[in-house]
Amino acid sequence: MSLLTKVKHFEDFANKYKHESDLYSEIKRNRELESVETIEKLLKEYQDDNKLLRIGIVGRVKAGKSSLLNALVFDGEDVLPKAATPMTAALTIMKYSQEMRAEVDFFTDEDIRKLKEEHQQYQQNFKRLEAEEMEAEKKKDPKRSDPAKAKRRAERRIKDSPYAASADQYERISKSGITSVSSLNEYRDIYADSMSELNQKLSDFVGANGKYMPFTKSVTLYLPEPKLEGLEIVDTPGINDPVQSRGKRTEDLLSQCDVVLMVSPAGQFLSEQDTALMSNMTTSKAIGHVYLVASQCDNQLFGNEYGDHNIQSILANIRTTLGKHATDTLSQEKQKYPDMEPIFDQFCQNELILTSGACYGLAKYLAQPEKWDETQQHVYKLLSGKFPQEFSTQTKSLSTLNMLSNTDSVQKVLDIVHQKKTEIIAEKTTKYQQAQSNALTNMIELLQNLLRDKEYELKNCTIETLIEEQARFATLKTSVNDIVSSTYQTHSTNLRDRLASGLKISLQQQMNKFVRGSTEKGYTERSESYEVKVGEESTSTWYKPWTWGDTRSIYETRYRTVRDEYSYVRATPVRESILTILDILNSQLTKKANSVIEDAKDVLNKELRSQLYVLDKDNFSPKRIENILNQVLDKLPRAEFELDSMPSSLDKYGELRGYEGDKFLQEAREYISELESNIQNQIDDYIQDLKKKLQRIHLSRLFISTFEEKLENLKRDIQNSEARIKEFQTMRDELNQI
Repeated sequence: MSLLTKVKHFEDFANKYKHESDLYSEIKRNRELESVETIEKLLKEYQDDNKLLRIGIVGRVKAGKSSLLNALVFDGEDVLPKAATPMTAALTIMKYSQEMRAEVDFFTDEDIRKLKEEHQQYQQNFKRLEAEEMEAEKKKDPKRSDPAKAKRRAERRIKDSPYAASADQYERISKSGITSVSSLNEYRDIYADSMSELNQKLSDFVGANGKYMPFTKSVTLYLPEPKLEGLEIVDTPGINDPVQSRGKRTEDLLSQCDVVLMVSPAGQFLSEQDTALMSNMTTSKAIGHVYLVASQCDNQLFGNEYGDHNIQSILANIRTTLGKHATDTLSQEKQKYPDMEPIFDQFCQNELILTSGACYGLAKYLAQPEKWDETQQHVYKLLSGKFPQEFSTQTKSLSTLNMLSNTDSVQKVLDIVHQKKTEIIAEKTTKYQQAQSNALTNMIELLQNLLRDKEYELKNCTIETLIEEQARFATLKTSVNDIVSSTYQTHSTNLRDRLASGLKISLQQQMNKFVRGSTEKGYTERSESYEVKVGEESTSTWYKPWTWGDTRSIYETRYRTVRDEYSYVRATPVRESILTILDILNSQLTKKANSVIEDAKDVLNKELRSQLYVLDKDNFSPKRIENILNQVLDKLPRAEFELDSMPSSLDKYGELRGYEGDKFLQEAREYISELESNIQNQIDDYIQDLKKKLQRIHLSRLFISTFEEKLENLKRDIQNSEARIKEFQTMRDELNQI
């Protein structure tokens, strides 16, 4: 009999005998055995989760993400829709489906309102920079100041503004001519009979000049591609997203991935932009595996330092160099963001994977070189010229190209992760089923013992002895009342003190986990024009004697690379720490309070049993006292803490520059300070409320009335003992059959 069937039979049993107060009371006290619906739902989630391997791809624009995915999933064919520009890149999710289609998710009115605000800020900053450049022009030469040149310089300076991407996005939205987001709902679902047709239709949504591209938040592709079966791939935008809601959704999807591949070009490995993207990953337990992928490794084979080395030794040197760079870079990042240490450590511990999308394409069509494009022809010419031995035959060429493309290593990683995931889920499923099976067994055993005790009591008790016990109890009521009242009062005070202390310690422990964040310095490089005086020329005219001797300066325009410094804050680690604190406190405060209450109930139960047994050893049955106290003490209130959600102003993602970053940090720190104070007040209010509830519970009166009710019920059972014993035996038989 399966676990679900057993639990279902037990639930039927519980419903059938609801009228048996002693049994039903024990069943309701259960905290371990879950309902059939809960067990079934969780097991189904495990099963569904096991069927799907979620893969996240992270990397900056032109890092080679699409080439890697096309090689892994589409046999090297150029299938994936390309990002429109570095400024605008839709989030792409890929899933398997027998029917080819796509779902487009658009920005909301609220998203667009925020973009508009940032566009206005961008315009204000641009006007200020333009005025500064114009003033600089006038200072150099009032007669030759050039407004167009001042504008161009201002445009170069503002291109790295924190609002540049938002402004670009909003201008595209404004120029689209579309005034209502709701009018786009009819375009959410796209159907096609072929990949080329689907790509053609998607060009309106992700193409550089697509009509609806400015409004596209994400695209989910459902493709009948066999290699996608069992996979869900999240291809992230290669930018710090200007639209917070899309950035947040990207982050949420990544947090659910089983494996994340961080793709970075080998020639510019782990740049500052890469580490910024990595810091946006959350420390979710769902991300079980992370790997660094150095793409475009074929470009690194031609350095002079490698001389006449063969490809294998060069690749080994590249892997060592990049691996050391990764360790050094991520060690610095860990110091800035200690909470990201588990993920950064995994990146360093897992083997670095070198890949080349170009070599995958070369290998695929090695026997049909006419299908190579100009870039592929050039790459093959360079490789075969530099390494003639490795390309001396077609067999060697194919082997070398496959080694450089190295998609087998990526596939091997995915296979290992999938296998580990299967093992982990199988272990979780087994442990959960075993825990529920044990809980059911324990519950059945508890009820069996209770029924045996009731049966024994009926067989060994007479009406006469019961009447005597009732009379005896009547004479002890005052003593019982005094014992229960005084003991309860003492323990109530101790309970409140323990709760207040324990909850405040838990609060402080969580508050210490807040990532305060800091303002960091970043740099952007730009080309700046400047003028140098290179000589003079005469401006005199022979027929104008008064001009003789006049000259004017000759200037030459030159260019230099200028490094602009900017300040920024990484919002994700700060926001994640706040969400983690809220999440843990929401559950931990309630859990801690109820744990203290349960402990107090156990201590109170034991002490009352001991004192009442001493009061009347001959007549007070310890088992009966325990059962009655269990019922009575269950009326003590349980705790329930519910904290307010984080304000939307702190729901920020990625890199926040300048004033926006400073404002975010200030608000985050103020919020945490206020949160701690508010929760302290909540705890104080809870303790006061608990005090009132405990005072309203007359435990001694409850105990006495419940005890008397038990004796009356027992009297009725004795009067009908034969039938009741048969009923108890029937119940025990039914429990045995579960």
